[in-house]
Amino acid sequence: SFVISDGSGAILGAAIVGRRGHRATLAHVGVDGSARHRYLGKELVRTVVDALAGTGIHVVHVVVTEGNPAVHFWRKVGFHDREDKRTFEADIPDHVDAPELPRDVVIERLSQDNLEQAFRDLPELATYAATRPISDCTDSHLLIRRGDDGERVLGCIIAGGLGVRGNILRIFVSPDVADPHDARVALIESVFRDLSDEGIYRVHAFPKRSDEATIEALESAGFRPIDRETYLERRLQ
Repeated sequence: SFVISDGSGAILGAAIVGRRGHRATLAHVGVDGSARHRYLGKELVRTVVDALAGTGIHVVHVVVTEGNPAVHFWRKVGFHDREDKRTFEADIPDHVDAPELPRDVVIERLSQDNLEQAFRDLPELATYAATRPISDCTDSHLLIRRGDDGERVLGCIIAGGLGVRGNILRIFVSPDVADPHDARVALIESVFRDLSDEGIYRVHAFPKRSDEATIEALESAGFRPIDRETYLERRLQ
């Protein structure tokens, strides 16, 4: 997070920033009313973006409530509307049951121990990770089938916590899965359980409008669309 202060040390503005993988979220940016119209907000965003650009961040995004005039500010400082994205959110229930899975299928956290196999079995995941660091997406999970012929990764969800909020970045499911919808829902519920243990109570997801399979799974898992909000992003690389 970042602050702007005057010569006496009084704080005039602040930006709260979180990051997961290659993405950063500007959760809050504000300037004290007495310091308005001095371009401090623009300078604060420039400082944040410059700092993030040197840390491997590819994209910075912000979500603005519909009707909030701040959307014009974000457009002026280089952020662009992502009309191909939708915004969903879900409140994690107090008790999350373990997802029901076939006896030979388990869900495990994504780690360095199983990362190479996940890349082999899910080429789309390997392509995604080639340009987006996922090592700090610490709540990512794999769907694994264990049989007499060994293990096979059937799915992966990229997710992580950010303060009291979690983010689901992407879901991958192998075309060999018999019920891909249930596989996606099971992965989402596994993330719910871990985020709940971390004290996180709300999760956001930003699927593409064209990704009907992920949207259907999110809705089945209790997510609701919040299209009253505008999703904006700025690419740094």
